[in-house]
Amino acid sequence: RRVHGGTSLAVDGSHCSAMMKEDKGISNLVLGAIATTIIAVTYFLTKPKKVKSKNAANDASEIDINPLSHDTEHLRSQGVDKDDSADPLIQEAAIDEIAAVCQSEKSKGNKYFQAGRYDQAIECYTRAIQLSDADDKDRAAYFCNRAAAYMKKQQYKSVVDDCTTALLLNKDYTKAYARRAEALENLGQYEDALKDFTAAVILSKLTDQELMAALDRVVKKLGTRKAKETLMNRPKRLPSNAFIVNYFNAFKAALGSADPAELEDLNTQLAANEHDAELLYKRALVNKALKRFQEADEDLHNCVHAANFADFAFAAQALTEYGSFLQLKTETEEAEKAFERAIELNPQYTTAYVKQGVLYVEKLDFAKSLELFDKAMEISQTDPDVYVFRGQLHIMTGNLEAALKDLEHCIEICQSMPSAYIQLGLVYDKLGMPDKSKETFLTASTLFPNQADVMSYFAEMLVETNQVDEGLKKLDAAAEADASNVFPLLHKAQVKLNLGDVQGAMDALEHVIQVDPACDTAYSQLAQIYMQLGRVDQAVRYFDKAIETLRTETELVDAYCCRETAIAQAQMAAMLNSRA
Repeated sequence: RRVHGGTSLAVDGSHCSAMMKEDKGISNLVLGAIATTIIAVTYFLTKPKKVKSKNAANDASEIDINPLSHDTEHLRSQGVDKDDSADPLIQEAAIDEIAAVCQSEKSKGNKYFQAGRYDQAIECYTRAIQLSDADDKDRAAYFCNRAAAYMKKQQYKSVVDDCTTALLLNKDYTKAYARRAEALENLGQYEDALKDFTAAVILSKLTDQELMAALDRVVKKLGTRKAKETLMNRPKRLPSNAFIVNYFNAFKAALGSADPAELEDLNTQLAANEHDAELLYKRALVNKALKRFQEADEDLHNCVHAANFADFAFAAQALTEYGSFLQLKTETEEAEKAFERAIELNPQYTTAYVKQGVLYVEKLDFAKSLELFDKAMEISQTDPDVYVFRGQLHIMTGNLEAALKDLEHCIEICQSMPSAYIQLGLVYDKLGMPDKSKETFLTASTLFPNQADVMSYFAEMLVETNQVDEGLKKLDAAAEADASNVFPLLHKAQVKLNLGDVQGAMDALEHVIQVDPACDTAYSQLAQIYMQLGRVDQAVRYFDKAIETLRTETELVDAYCCRETAIAQAQMAAMLNSRA
């Protein structure tokens, strides 16, 4: 999230595994248990028949699949049944004989299963179920094995039914939870699948890597579905002021500056000619400089749709600004059209190429981004925006040497871009050149003594060199220098967390929310902290707040994954712990 020159404490993308590392954390989760649905199923005997194995390699002999084995028929022909109470000794013997028959049917079913003959396997497991006593310790296994055969036939509803019955017989049956979870996943019932996989992972004491992988897979599917639904139903809107400021300040032009008196003058002129493209564009720039972003967005929309827009001398610039606001609202396709139209109107306007390149970075299409940055470079070798954003792209793709070259050249041709110094300092640090990194941040601090982002990163460097107190003082000074910039407070929260001062971190994050109520990062970090504290209700509340403010599908998927995992983990841990 440093693409735009600032910083952000991103939501943890590991979703499930990292939240379930310690049994102690699990035991502290306190939400209620899941009520398991009880499904009654009746099964009927099939007609007696002999089936010859078609796979001699797996089974060279005939397998008896009569509904009742010869031994059982003999017992019953003698008037001995498993519910015969005339003689306890005879009854006990009969029960033992029938239990042996059930085991035999299970073994036959297993052979059929291994041979891929799932219908015959189901018949064998069904007979074992019908013959077994309610208190047969293996009865749950018969249901679970039949569920495995149903799974192979993709009869997922039957899998769910059988695994549910198996869990009624054995409430801690890990394999039944896992098998039912897989069936629910295939039915698209991701919430219930997540709960079952979570229960299986807890019961396996977090040792089964396949279950952990399945848990991550399902929570990702659930998170993706919910993220898409959220974006589909949510009206497009601008992100937090802090995010917008950070975006524009990453470019050389930055936000610009304006006097409120200019706004009054433009308002007067537009009152007489409200559809003039040039006046609307000028007012949009003034509103942007004054951080009146909603008003700037409206002015730009009206500008590019004005009747005289085609005759406007700065149409390419206006379209590029308009595209920036569309991108901020995640209207990606419309933003791309605006940038392309700007390039058509003025093929030499490098800013349009750069901003379209930044758009593709956000879409994670790095090849297209690099292509656009290179095109801009062909037009102008003196535009610092090209170098700083191509340098950031190289950082993201791990090409630090190329990033270093671009960022050093950027500073050679332009010494007035704080974001270039910040990125260069970070690259030096990543390359194991701490002295150069420190020198770069010191230079930036001299050039931009009251720039909050520069002060924040310099403070971070101080903390990393064990000058913690000085670093915290620097962060406080940065927050005072620009009270509307939340990034010093976010840095402070991270430092406090690293020091083990959880309350100090929470206080800093709550301060962020007071300054910028739409800061998704603060909500996400608070949610993570509450999860660590075992306060799942509060964690979910803050995840919901983060979801309200997050912009992109990737960010929403991460937040939903964390939220849904927290809920499922709490519910299943509470249910399982209540049985202990």
